[in-house]
Parts: sequence; C-alpha cells; structure tokens
Amino acid sequence: MTDLKWEIEEFSDGSVEIKTLLRDEIVRRDLIRIPPGAGRDHYLHEFMYSIGRDYEARKEFQRKKLELQARIHDLKAKIDTREKPASPPILAEMLISLIAPEKTAQVQLGDLQEMFQKNVERCGEREARRMYWIQVTDSALPLLWGWIKRLGLFTFFVDYVRSKLGL
Repeated sequence: MTDLKWEIEEFSDGSVEIKTLLRDEIVRRDLIRIPPGAGRDHYLHEFMYSIGRDYEARKEFQRKKLELQARIHDLKAKIDTREKPASPPILAEMLISLIAPEKTAQVQLGDLQEMFQKNVERCGEREARRMYWIQVTDSALPLLWGWIKRLGLFTFFVDYVRSKLGL
C-alpha cells in the first residue's frame, strides 16, 4: 500500500472526492457521501484501507498470473522439444496387414516394429524407415506371389501373352 497516495477534496453538500494516485497518476476516483453523525476520519480511513487492500490483491493476482503464464510457457516449450517416438511407415504396415495371412500378420508386424525401433536407435529414423520398406517388400513379395498363384492370375497372364504373341 506504500505505492498509493490519496488526495481528498470536500464539497459543501457533504460529499468527498477521493483520488487514488499511483506514481503521481490518478488511477481511481471515488465520490462518496459520508452519512451525518458518522466519524468522518474513521469512515475515510476505512474506505482508503479497503482501496489499498483491493490494490494489493490485484497486484498479487497479476504477479501470480504472470508466474503461471511463465510456467505454462515453459511447459509448452518442454512439450514441443520432447522427441516424439518414431513410428514405422503406415502404408508399409497396411500392406503387410492386407497381404499376410490373419494368423501371422500381427506377429510379422510386431517383429518388423521391433527391428524398426532398433534401427532408429542405431542409424536414425530416416534410414530405419528405408530399411523397414526393404523388409516389408522382402516379406510381401513371396506373399504376393502366393496370391497370384492361388487366384490363377499368373496362368491368366501367361495365356494372354501367348495369345498376343501367337504362341
């Protein structure tokens, strides 16, 4: 409350204007009417005391608000800089999920993800992604070949080529 100063001006009708000053600048003006018979000095003292308490409470609130904003800023910065765990390419995972038999798809994906995480630690995320695609194509090609055979697409393709070439 030491920052605040007051100027009091009395009027003929019994009202009093109290100007609250902070660093010689008016921050608040109050026009009050002191009831007749009330102790004028006591009434003024209590009014100024309540203004001072309000000022101190606001100052404390602003200080805590600034502290909280700084903490929030620090936490956001920590969250932004925290490394997000690397994850394998989604399209490669979907390819294995679609092509592999139901019983082995989850096992293959688990093994591939394990190898991916080890490769990330060893050679970095970019190289690990490249190696993951190589591993997926290595395991997907035999599966695709099996599908082609099962569906008879290979025979269909060979017959088509033979007919076009006249063989």
